[in-house]
Amino acid sequence: MVASGKEPEGRDEELIETYRGTISLPFETGDNRRVAVKIMDDWGIESLKILEV
Repeated sequence: MVASGKEPEGRDEELIETYRGTISLPFETGDNRRVAVKIMDDWGIESLKILEV
């Protein structure tokens, strides 16, 4: 929710929920065969790691 108290238009809560959790969504590897894994903790601290697949 934003400061105005209104949800931004076009926000799809169901779609956002699909990205929450510890199980990856299916994806195809690209030519570089690497993925970026980004996590965010409850305090909003982000970490990013690039992994070879």
